[in-house]
Amino acid sequence: MKLIRKILLVMGIIILSCVFITSCSFSSKKDDGESSSETIPGDDSDGDEEIITQLNDYTYEKIDKGYVIRGVKDKTITNAIIPYGVTRIGDSAFEGCSSLTSITIPDSVTSIGNDAFHGCSSLTSITIPESVTSIGNDAFHGCSSLTSITIPDSVTSIGNDAFHGCSSLTSITIPESVTSIGIYAFWDCSSLTSITIPDSVTSIGNDAFYECSSLQYNEYENGLYLGNETNPYLALIKAKDTEITTCTIYNGTKFILQQAFYGCSSLTSITIPEGVTSIGSSAFRGCSVLTSITIPEGVTSIGGSAFYGCSSLISIAIPKGVTINGYSTFYGCSSLTSITIPEGVTSIGDDSFWECSSLTSITIPEGVTSIGSNAFNGCSSLTSITIPDSVTSIGKHAFSRCSSLTSITIPKGVTNIGNYAFSGCSGLESINVEEGNKVYASRNNYYNAIIEINTRTLIAGCSKTIIPYWVTNIGDGAFEGCGSLKSITIPEGVTSIEDFAFGWCSGLTSITIPDSVTSIGVGVFYNCSGLTSITIPESVTRIGGSAFKGCSSLESINVEEGNKVYDSRDNCNAIIETNTRILIAGCSNTIIPYGVTLIGDGAFSRCSILTSITIPESVTRIGDAAFWECSILTSITIPDSVTRIGSNAFSGCSSLESITIPSSVTRIERSAFYGCSSLTKVYYEGNSSNWDNIDLGSNSTCLTDATIYYYSETEPTDTGNYWHYVDGVVTEW
Repeated sequence: MKLIRKILLVMGIIILSCVFITSCSFSSKKDDGESSSETIPGDDSDGDEEIITQLNDYTYEKIDKGYVIRGVKDKTITNAIIPYGVTRIGDSAFEGCSSLTSITIPDSVTSIGNDAFHGCSSLTSITIPESVTSIGNDAFHGCSSLTSITIPDSVTSIGNDAFHGCSSLTSITIPESVTSIGIYAFWDCSSLTSITIPDSVTSIGNDAFYECSSLQYNEYENGLYLGNETNPYLALIKAKDTEITTCTIYNGTKFILQQAFYGCSSLTSITIPEGVTSIGSSAFRGCSVLTSITIPEGVTSIGGSAFYGCSSLISIAIPKGVTINGYSTFYGCSSLTSITIPEGVTSIGDDSFWECSSLTSITIPEGVTSIGSNAFNGCSSLTSITIPDSVTSIGKHAFSRCSSLTSITIPKGVTNIGNYAFSGCSGLESINVEEGNKVYASRNNYYNAIIEINTRTLIAGCSKTIIPYWVTNIGDGAFEGCGSLKSITIPEGVTSIEDFAFGWCSGLTSITIPDSVTSIGVGVFYNCSGLTSITIPESVTRIGGSAFKGCSSLESINVEEGNKVYDSRDNCNAIIETNTRILIAGCSNTIIPYGVTLIGDGAFSRCSILTSITIPESVTRIGDAAFWECSILTSITIPDSVTRIGSNAFSGCSSLESITIPSSVTRIERSAFYGCSSLTKVYYEGNSSNWDNIDLGSNSTCLTDATIYYYSETEPTDTGNYWHYVDGVVTEW
């Protein structure tokens, strides 16, 4: 038994010795067996202590495989050697080190973070090791002394603004490994004369080469290109000049970059070859005589504003599989009559078809989930549209001013409809929300309106709408631009009429506001030119600005007795805010009572039948646009209590021939008398020195071009222009 124990003890000692020797041998060797003092990234051996010592000048973080440099302790550093073992140069690590002239990056580094060397304006050159696979956004932004840089074959992407403002960089070769070049990647590399773009690149961001003023392009058939030795025409950067009339794009071209033909207003035809995969933002913007274009099957993306302002474009075919990125793609294509949006498109961007006024039909495919803000705004010839069941969101003003649209059906999947989505649809007679919609209702077209169930807000109506008793709010722009609306019954229970709810309802002649209403929003009856009378019930506690602006036929305004916020004292035919004594709305029959201190903004705006008005001595200020476009007002006397005349106060008073301004006025705001084309005489109650001291805003030429008459009680002896009162009447000397 003792012998067995001795044998086991000896064997144990031998095994332990072997393990110890092997361990020591491994720690002193690299994988290839050579001796090494370097630390393997991620190894927890004592070599970490050496790296940590070398990282004393930096802030850093230990990660699973190595270290990340987060920053430098001294921003005045002039040179830097990053130790082996660091695997990432973190975001903003050397940002703002403007004295840094050189840096050594080891081949343990795999990524250069966003803004890593942003603003290192003294850095002249840098070698990126083969281990790096990505260069982050703004990585070398503002390295204005950088003359050369080598990008290794390992890099697959160049981030946004990566070399933005590297104004000393003269040439650069992008390796075959790179697949994407970010937006603004080489913006303002003003000394860059050549750049090689490999065939491996699949995407080039907007303005990647913007302001590269020294860049030498490859020219082909009125186009300027960049590429590589095999294909020098890989990317069409821009037209030879904006005067070209035709252009044939090279067969091997893959990219038409942003603004390539921007402003080519004489371009009548263009041929896009099959190899093109993307059309950049604003690529054909402003090509106003281009009548047709064929987009080949290979195109997968079209940028925002690509055909903006192509006002002669009659037809365009968009192939399947295309992604339409951004907004305003066909904005202002006023000759476009029809378009089919291909399957695969999931959203119609903001402003996509804004002002396509000849568009009569459009097919929106299943799969589209959102229709952006102003998507079809101003498509005045569009007579019908089918919104597919896949749509969940309709943006604000999406179908505004589609004046030929007669009916609309909201599918049950729609959960969000923006404000004013159907404002200005003056021909709309039928509005229906499909049964099963959990957010909106119209009760099988009975109401002819869209009502948000939870808030009980009517968000869109038409000339045949019946407002149900349970509605409490009439939403923003609900009936805006419904010119065929003659009358509407607002039920008891409605408490709020929100902004521009009945704006531009020019056929509306009268309306009764129920006693339940407490709030009338901004511009609620704006430009209701047929409205002749209005009564404000005693329940109303808020009236928004310009609520009755442009109600040119309004002859009677009354506030019910008992209203604690507003009044129509002395049957003045106006609305006065009681506590502030501001007249907020008037009409052609208004008599401004003494005690009013301010004529509010837009109070008589567009009161086109107002011929004269007397302003009492209590008024100290005339608000902005107070008498804007009172087109038959011929003269007005401003009392000597007034100190300020607001901007556009009398703008557009085209029949105004004379005005009396007191010496109390110290400020006349911009455009106060803009468009007063008949104004020839200004009677000023002060002298020329007083007049010169008035703080006069811009656009005052109608006032300054008139003859200025200065007040004098006695007949003057000089030859200037003077006036005085005779029995209260302005009389020239």
